[in-house]
Amino acid sequence: MHADEPSQDLMGSATELVRRAPACVMSSGPAQDNSMPARQYTVKNGEDLFEIAAECGFRSADTIRDHAANAELMADRNEGILRPGDVLTIPEIETDWLALDAGKKNVFRRPGPPRLLKLRLVDDDGDPIANEAVTVSGTGVQADVTTDGAGCVEVEVPVRNCKSLLVTVGDREIELDVADLDPVDSVTGVQARLSNLGYFVGARDDDYGETTRACVSEFQSDNQLPQTGVACAMTRQKLVDKHGC
Repeated sequence: MHADEPSQDLMGSATELVRRAPACVMSSGPAQDNSMPARQYTVKNGEDLFEIAAECGFRSADTIRDHAANAELMADRNEGILRPGDVLTIPEIETDWLALDAGKKNVFRRPGPPRLLKLRLVDDDGDPIANEAVTVSGTGVQADVTTDGAGCVEVEVPVRNCKSLLVTVGDREIELDVADLDPVDSVTGVQARLSNLGYFVGARDDDYGETTRACVSEFQSDNQLPQTGVACAMTRQKLVDKHGC
């Protein structure tokens, strides 16, 4: 049973037990230990903590993020943004047992971890698009919201099968790739943030060439930073501040 399924009806001819785990496990016999031990997981391109948590059966991404074995990795990942190839420790899933009422309809719902999309919209001059109607649409989401005074909106989006969104503000449409942002200390992470801020128009190819240097230099100039064309720590932090993550 997946998190996005509304319910599952369970009928029993005698008192049975259901174990709360990644999937419902029914048993009419003695309880068995079906727990999943801690394991290693290598992050793939386009994955984030929310999707990984859902696929592993957790109700919250915090269970993985806050696990002691992941502390060092998470300390280097602003806003929990993962890089393909990162290795996470998936904690052991804790399980317990629930009784079924014999001869009755038993309905269980397994909530999935929520994913909250946060957007800050600015105009070509960098000023917030405040108090404007915004439509966010995509697979499993259709939301009409209004930006606040800082140009920010928040929208809940599905964890599974939601890889792209269309944001409409007035007569302008913006295409967003969900969970497609690399950490800012990677070349592609710098290029992506520059692109989203309107500086970079080239391909995100992990090549710190002349185009990327010129875009970094322009960004530095606009933000009163030394124009070196190098994405130093100070420049990367300013990128995060301007981009939001």
